[in-house]
Amino acid sequence: MQYEKWEVLTRGQKRLRKAVIAVPVVLVLVAGVGASILTRIGLEKVPTALIFVDVAVALLGVIATFILLCIKAYWLREHRRWMYGLLEVAFAVVVVVVTSYNWIGSAPGAPPGWSFPLVSTCAQYAAGLYVMVRGLDNIGQGVKDDPVWGRRWRWFALHQVDPPK
Repeated sequence: MQYEKWEVLTRGQKRLRKAVIAVPVVLVLVAGVGASILTRIGLEKVPTALIFVDVAVALLGVIATFILLCIKAYWLREHRRWMYGLLEVAFAVVVVVVTSYNWIGSAPGAPPGWSFPLVSTCAQYAAGLYVMVRGLDNIGQGVKDDPVWGRRWRWFALHQVDPPK
């Protein structure tokens, strides 16, 4: 599709764009405040069910953040493809570096601290993000000619829904 300016968004598309940012932020803040309160009270004094609820909200926050980040990445791919391409290249470099360090770190006699589990986890999340963006793109390509679903998908992808007259 050709590049369309962001200014042609409908009111619903603008709300969707704001919600994609706001929902994970709210969930993470609620989980963070809950964890802070539980820590101040002392975990041994708090019912297990309350701790479970806070962990569940935190998990929902992470999952929602991941899904909505994937949607934002898809929008970036649709509207600023060159920028998305730069992110892909940077991700590839990080994966190669982390894989090399972890491979060296697992060798016998390697110095301690050569493994980066947090970076490896982030790379796995980024791989999941990449696969989801590819899936969203494939869905978009599959429904683009359908009169109903194609229009709905253009709305979701923040493209102009109806062609200009």
